[in-house]
Amino acid sequence: FLFGFLSFEKGTGKLLAPAASVSIAATAAMFCCCAEPPASEVVGEVKLRDPGHEETFRDGRFVKTEPALQPEELEPTQETSTFEVKVDGAHGIQIDGSDPECTIVRKINEDGMVAKWNTSAPENKVVKEGDRVLEVNGTQGSSIEMSKILRQEGSFTLLLQKPQEKVVALRRPGELGVVLNYQKAGTNAQGSVSPWIAKINGGLLGSWNVQNPEEAVSVHDRIRSVNGISGTPEEIMAAIRDSKDLVKMRVHHYGFL
Repeated sequence: FLFGFLSFEKGTGKLLAPAASVSIAATAAMFCCCAEPPASEVVGEVKLRDPGHEETFRDGRFVKTEPALQPEELEPTQETSTFEVKVDGAHGIQIDGSDPECTIVRKINEDGMVAKWNTSAPENKVVKEGDRVLEVNGTQGSSIEMSKILRQEGSFTLLLQKPQEKVVALRRPGELGVVLNYQKAGTNAQGSVSPWIAKINGGLLGSWNVQNPEEAVSVHDRIRSVNGISGTPEEIMAAIRDSKDLVKMRVHHYGFL
């Protein structure tokens, strides 16, 4: 994958020329289980900064910012839960393996056995987009390893995890302090469903986690919408960059520590 950074001109928010990219090895891509995972051309890694401010997070100290909103002002969260699905035959699920450590369900084909399972399963065991695949036939591993098993024929026992939906509200000014990754869609790759948190570098999000431990988010969590805007990873990233005051993110939390 190629990783690069976006930077903005102080005070104007104007996008500057990207810094030199650094190529690193990668082992995962967005793919449908029924085909070989395609090679990825580019993965975007964007270090989001408030374009109107130059505060940074250094030496373990938080910059002076507006306090984050308190959880009681937001919507209640849902608890994560795991459940097992057993199907015999073509399962019909597509997975997003762009984050090799957190494989999630991208789509459920209507003619697959998982879709049939869903018609009679209780609500808490209905397989949905965003559910995390923990095990396939008792095997854990990377998204590539999961894909290899899912491409086989026969019966499947899937251990899945429902994400906890959290709402994080950050008040600018201040640096957000987060690195978000996603895979861009290309000729041979559908791209990530949504960006995921690769690193938290203090800033507003780090402060939020310290102040609100029960509402904290972590690496591998997915950003599903920002200020009510959802869509492609690029649209979500643009919504974060364009936000002037409140950055309200709806996040799928998977419990990584």
